Amino acid sequence: MTTPTKHQFLGQHAQIISIVDTKGGSTKTTIVANIAAYYALAGLKTLIIDLDLGQPAASSYYSLSNETLGGVFEFLVVGETEPEKIISKTCIENLDLITSNCSREELASHLNSTADGIIRLSSRLNFIKNNYDVIIIDTIGTVDQTVSMAIMASDIVLSPIEPSMQGSREYLRGTLNNLVKGLHPFLSFGLKLLTQIYTFFNKIDLTNDCKRVKLMFTEQIETINNEYPQQFPIKIKALDQDIKSMANFKNASSLSQPAFFTYKEKNKDTEFSYKITKKQAQEVKECIFKICSEISSHFLPQLEDYFIVPITDFSE
Repeated sequence: MTTPTKHQFLGQHAQIISIVDTKGGSTKTTIVANIAAYYALAGLKTLIIDLDLGQPAASSYYSLSNETLGGVFEFLVVGETEPEKIISKTCIENLDLITSNCSREELASHLNSTADGIIRLSSRLNFIKNNYDVIIIDTIGTVDQTVSMAIMASDIVLSPIEPSMQGSREYLRGTLNNLVKGLHPFLSFGLKLLTQIYTFFNKIDLTNDCKRVKLMFTEQIETINNEYPQQFPIKIKALDQDIKSMANFKNASSLSQPAFFTYKEKNKDTEFSYKITKKQAQEVKECIFKICSEISSHFLPQLEDYFIVPITDFSE
């Protein structure tokens, strides 16, 4: 598959997606790594920005074929925008990365002390977003200025939610109420705020508790969308596709590979061997394809083309 030329598909600047949930434990980074790999392998030039400064797992999920000295600090604080100084290349074709290389306190302190803190990421992305089709921002699992900054820079927010009453209530109260509503005052200054939030449940099972949680959550967001348009003008949509609890996500993370690749230990004598079957990989690939297709319908031909490509064996 050939590397696309600049905006071969989109025809304008990149679609910017923030992965946001203010409650930790929803495995946001796993979702980031897998949807980013799917976009990239579908031939779309893709960039991950690791803004989870507390647990910067996205910076080390995939091995790097070329690592730059600079990262988020140089990009957001120093103002460096030359790609060869801040953008590393991963082992996945078409997938680049801006690594997290500073502490949360260091960046938050800088953002709080500058007049453009809330739009710093948005203004910096103006220098590089024409080089990509998709930019995915991984964020920390709490209410934080870096998360607010990511939302202000994004076209859409994608939120994987823990399938529990506590997790869904925390999302409705924390992410939606405290974080997104807290950005509304900036609208009076003429700043743009995204209009769409997509949610889905991650690690679901077939228990009655999970079914009740999904029903309650769906009813709640319908109420928000229908009854509170002035207080909450951003539309929330629960995606049709959820992600099941599957062991191969953990295995794939340990192997630094997409969960829709197969794997079989080459050494038969390995005591604790890893294995991801074709059936398991195909199930993940279908989930990721459906999520990407729903939030990026303008890329559907490319996403469909990659979906029918035979499953890759990572161990080869």
